[in-house]
Amino acid sequence: MRTTIHSLKSQRTFKEPSQLEEETLRYCVITGIATVIKMAEGPKETEDWMAAKGKKWAEIKRSKVEAKRHKNINYYKIKLGSHFMWFSLDTAGHGTSAFKGWTDKKAEIVFDSSYDVNLKRMTGKHDSNAGKKIKKSDMNAIS
Repeated sequence: MRTTIHSLKSQRTFKEPSQLEEETLRYCVITGIATVIKMAEGPKETEDWMAAKGKKWAEIKRSKVEAKRHKNINYYKIKLGSHFMWFSLDTAGHGTSAFKGWTDKKAEIVFDSSYDVNLKRMTGKHDSNAGKKIKKSDMNAIS
């Protein structure tokens, strides 16, 4: 198995550790037989990252237009740019994804992508929920 390094910061994959600077390594996931002996803790585990996620989630809840619950997960609809999106907390713990974004359709919400703590869409990240739909009629209103 060949070693690959995926940078969570730049969303790029490298074949050799020498292609990265040491500081960048703390944002990486290494697969295969790693030649890197020591790697700093990733951003997901830091207190700063957790605080930023909590702060943004509180901001989403405060600015919500609508709130619903489905299968013990809260979803909040907010205005993002010129359109509306629904967001839920990302509890899977993969990469630096903080939230799951859902597109608002007439009778349902459709999974769009993972988002970071700044509500920026994460590109290049595999999402097994791609295309998942939740009917709004199956969701319960919450305050």
